[in-house]
Amino acid sequence: MDDGGRSTSRRPKQRNDCTVRAIAIAESLEYDRAYDELKDAGRKCATGFHFSVWANQQPERFEKLSFPAVKGHPRMNVERFCRQFTQGRYIIKTAKHVMAVKDGVVYDADSPGMERCVYAAYRVINCE
Repeated sequence: MDDGGRSTSRRPKQRNDCTVRAIAIAESLEYDRAYDELKDAGRKCATGFHFSVWANQQPERFEKLSFPAVKGHPRMNVERFCRQFTQGRYIIKTAKHVMAVKDGVVYDADSPGMERCVYAAYRVINCE
């Protein structure tokens, strides 16, 4: 369980902030710095944010890994992702949620739901 520094930030009562927490954790940033960066990118207070659109515009910062559905094969899920990607820092995208994974361990403020499908992962570049 990791809130990415939210509880000690200037904004301890934030909600719908999984993108802020994931970036703060994956890139070892202060919560307020991650919050301000996403605010500058258009994130509104207490609302979700289209992380994938934003991250895809920053190839120098994130490397995208896609996990499309393949007929007859199980989808990538959080548990399998953590077993396969045991080194590095990632932000993984599931349905309506993102979370940080560092060296195969999920860091999130909520129970991660290890069976959730992973649609994409973004490897953090220059943070390893």
